[in-house]
Amino acid sequence: AECVRKLRPQDSAATPRLKVHLYMAPPKKQQRKWALEKLTELGVDGIHFLDTEFSTIDRKDWDPERNRLHVWEAAEQCERLTVPSVSQHVQPLSIFIKTHWQQSSAVPTNEAWFICQERSKSEPMADALRDLSPAIDTVNVLVGPEGGWSPSEVELFAQHATAPASPSVQSVSLGSLVLRAETASITSAAAIMLHNDSSQ
Repeated sequence: AECVRKLRPQDSAATPRLKVHLYMAPPKKQQRKWALEKLTELGVDGIHFLDTEFSTIDRKDWDPERNRLHVWEAAEQCERLTVPSVSQHVQPLSIFIKTHWQQSSAVPTNEAWFICQERSKSEPMADALRDLSPAIDTVNVLVGPEGGWSPSEVELFAQHATAPASPSVQSVSLGSLVLRAETASITSAAAIMLHNDSSQ
């Protein structure tokens, strides 16, 4: 059965300057629910799930309809007029890279890609946001699983970050502490929301 939920009408909606799409290795069931709720409250436009080398996905707990319900309920609770899109499937990282980065002719030039990496000397996300070109209107953030990105994934990211034909891809830091995957996702979304608010 399809679940349809009607949101209360609002007079107006604030439109953030930057659109935000969050790509993350799916946390466990309860943490995933919490992350979906908070990312919705923070104004994220799209939530996507990636299967990485260190991902641990319990297929029995994977329920796309329940994921959608979580964001609808969160949107209603925070009086948000729009509901973020949520991917129904977990996409392998290799396919994601081929689709979004290797087919460079299809990559929009108005998008930036931030890869969150722990224990790295990458530029802090707040600084990276301030350095964005005015032409950028969408920020895509990649957050790895518990245990972080594998060495081969880090190397693959580095190759695309330096390739002239690649879109704007760069590694960023969320601070010196090691964050859980869902915490890192929410922290990055909050940083972009604060940047949007300060830019208006």
